[in-house]
Amino acid sequence: IVLAGYLLGATQRVTVGTAVSVLSTPAPHRVGCATALLDQLSHGRFQLGVGRGGPWIDLTVFGTEWDRYQDGFAESLDLLLAALTQPRLAARGTHFHFPEVGIVPRPLTQPHPHVIVAATTVPTVELAARRGLPLLLGMHADDGEQATLIGHYDRVAGGARPIRHIAAALAYVADSQHEAMATMRSTLPRWLGPGLRGYRRADGRPYHPRACDRYTELLCRLHPIGIPEYCREILRRPPSALESTT
Repeated sequence: IVLAGYLLGATQRVTVGTAVSVLSTPAPHRVGCATALLDQLSHGRFQLGVGRGGPWIDLTVFGTEWDRYQDGFAESLDLLLAALTQPRLAARGTHFHFPEVGIVPRPLTQPHPHVIVAATTVPTVELAARRGLPLLLGMHADDGEQATLIGHYDRVAGGARPIRHIAAALAYVADSQHEAMATMRSTLPRWLGPGLRGYRRADGRPYHPRACDRYTELLCRLHPIGIPEYCREILRRPPSALESTT
């Protein structure tokens, strides 16, 4: 959110979003206040992407109990949405309990700023569908996997108004396929490796990160990486109700 604030201040027209703000560690109503502030200052150009996160050491470092990660995402999401839509808020849930207070600042966008839910599992898809929130689909999912999640979303939503979901995308255009692939194969592992190795589970169980080389090959196969003609071909694949972003 801090980086989003910088980017919004340095631009005038682009939309900036988070992918994602993890709701298992901060107070969700605090995230809501920050979102409302950026929504006001950017005249509605901020989109808040949220996710459940993982079982990582962050839970211990930031003093979050394990139960909140396991079963508290719905409560956190609802508290966030309440903070964005209600001028006064009280919490009487399992993980949050406080008396009624005023929530400031209020957002500019109504009924609330754009909130997107990162989803890789069926329960999260169902959670988003029941609240009418769009999905943010990961870079590692192919078109078929994304279409399956969106199809399930539509069934749970039960004919509600159409939702435009978002798919995270990687793109790189070069003068030749060889140049594009060589660049990705040499640079992506150097970027992915430290991040993937940096994860530590909060429960002490061993964590086995993805193999960077295999992950790189997967991303290169799924996304528009190559000469312009090839990239256009990838982007023109049959629509699956996705809005791609780079």
